[in-house]
This record gives sequence, C-alpha cells and structure tokens, in this order.
Amino acid sequence: MREGHSTYKPKTGIERWFDARLPLPRLVHDSFIVYPVPRNLNYAYTFGGILTIMLVAQILTGVVLAMHYAADTTLAFDSVEKIVRDVNSGWLLRSLHSNGASFFFIAVYIHICRGLYYGSYKSPREFCGYSVVPTCW
Repeated sequence: MREGHSTYKPKTGIERWFDARLPLPRLVHDSFIVYPVPRNLNYAYTFGGILTIMLVAQILTGVVLAMHYAADTTLAFDSVEKIVRDVNSGWLLRSLHSNGASFFFIAVYIHICRGLYYGSYKSPREFCGYSVVPTCW
C-alpha cells in the first residue's frame, strides 16, 4: 500500500508500526478523506446504486413470498391472506415487496431522466477517463 500517491503520514510510532503491518488507516484516509472526486458529481448519480439495492430487496422479498404463495385460482387469495396474517412478519414482507416495486420504478425514471438531462448518450462517451470506443480501430 505504500506505492502510489498516498498523503497519509503516521504521527506516532504505534501508527507507523501498525501502518507497516496493516495499512488500514492509510486505506481509510485515501478512500474517504482525500479521495479525488469530480466537481460535477452530485446526488443524481446515486440512483444506479439505489436501483441495485431495490432490485436485491425485490428479489429477496419475492423469493420469501413465493415460498408461501399458492398459484391456484381457488387458493391464491387465501394464501395471500395467510402470508399477511400467519407468517411471521408476512405483512412487512408483502408491504416491502409492493412498495419496493413502486420505488424501483420511481428510481428508474429518475435514473433515465438524469441520463437524458446530463447528455450521457452524446458522442464522447467516457468511462473513468477512458473512451468507450477503442482508439486502435
């Protein structure tokens, strides 16, 4: 971890000893305190991560709900009622799943609108400083 451009300077002998063996304070310093962030980065860029979290929540709650659901026309309503009333925290799982779907679509629309507003579809598309289109062609 000593390679690169780290500006972390341990002050005491214990910190130097700890940094030589396990550079955890250096990692935290370089990752959270002096990490270079572009000036145009704002909260609109967090919706991709929010979508990932919402998708994982939808999958997990959907799998648990599917374990208790009966896909028969005569038993479907009763199985949903059983989930809400008899399954431990079933009402919470069902609410998380149904409201999570709404929040997922809201986040998708905001994510798409951010891409349209900032012109992410325009020509010099770059990812981490490298052009998406190979320059060797």
